[in-house]
Amino acid sequence: MIHKKLWFRVGLLAAAVAVVSWRFVATNGRALDIPTAEVVKGDFAMHITETGELKAKRSAIITSPNDKLITYLVPEGTWVKKGDLLVQLESAKYEIQVQECQSLVAVAEAQLDKAKSELQAQKYKEENSKKAYEALLELQRKGFAMDSEVEEARLGYLELRSKTGSFEAAVNEKRSDMARAETVLKQTQRKLEGNAVFAPMAGLVVHSFVGRPEEGKKVELGQTPYEGQPLMELPDITSMQVVAEVNEMDVEKVKVGQPVDIRLDAVPDVVFHGKVVRIGSLAQQKVNKATGSRTGVKAFTVEVDVDNADERLRPGLSASVSILVGEFSEVTYAPVHAIFNDHGTTVAYVKRGHKAQRVVVECGSSNNQFVVIRSGLQPGERVLLAQPI
Repeated sequence: MIHKKLWFRVGLLAAAVAVVSWRFVATNGRALDIPTAEVVKGDFAMHITETGELKAKRSAIITSPNDKLITYLVPEGTWVKKGDLLVQLESAKYEIQVQECQSLVAVAEAQLDKAKSELQAQKYKEENSKKAYEALLELQRKGFAMDSEVEEARLGYLELRSKTGSFEAAVNEKRSDMARAETVLKQTQRKLEGNAVFAPMAGLVVHSFVGRPEEGKKVELGQTPYEGQPLMELPDITSMQVVAEVNEMDVEKVKVGQPVDIRLDAVPDVVFHGKVVRIGSLAQQKVNKATGSRTGVKAFTVEVDVDNADERLRPGLSASVSILVGEFSEVTYAPVHAIFNDHGTTVAYVKRGHKAQRVVVECGSSNNQFVVIRSGLQPGERVLLAQPI
């Protein structure tokens, strides 16, 4: 039992020594519990890391053509081709009118065919009458036909030719009737088609929000939208980009064409690649996505094109972009959290045994993680990650 107590006390002592060994005294002699980091020398790739959101480079906003009830709505997440039906609004009245117009066109077509047939028969009669008249003229010249017979044939032929003109007029009238019926049908069909919305391009269906986006309510079957209301967006997910905001202190380091690593919160184990394609010219205040309020921090919009299409890239997903803004060979660098401004002087605190020594440092390029050290610190030294009291 005594041996067990002895070993227990030895264990406590060892633990106490371990804790004390991590504690050290600052320049003013006060005890500190401040973590440290090592100053490193080597190749340094400088990245700026920011958050952003995936967006499609090309997309179409689909709006309601009128204020009728939605009777069909293509499911969200569906990949559609150009010309596919997206939305059908209530259109029973126009469907009935189309059927009536189709019947009228059919009647007009039948009447036109009948008039054409009667004209053809009339022309046949006229042609036969003409041939009979010409035959009698030939016989008359030879003295085998009387003048009265020839005259009677001539008058009969002229009468038939006159009737042929009437039949031709009837055909033209029926043709006009047919054209009018077809015009009315097309107009009614356009009204019916106006209640149907078709895909203007291929893309992924994303239903629009109704009301405030934070309420999470989207367009659905059975709703009655107002004319011009957005019903869905049709982004082309084969061409995606990330829109991020870069702090005004870092934006000068960002250049068009710089390579970017992209990570998605929804697919954390995969790294996508892209490049910077556009840097905004005007600074804007960052907005806290959780509260919707402005933070007071100025930032510039940076657009990053994703190199390759991937079905996992969906509009609206949160993304982290790591922009390669510089590469350095054999330089000394330390965490930015180890560098402080002490009354206008840039300093660091180096751990010297159990004390912290204040040293003046000269810094070079930096990002939101590391800073290049030009002088004041040596590789292998450990620096405090918080300023001692």
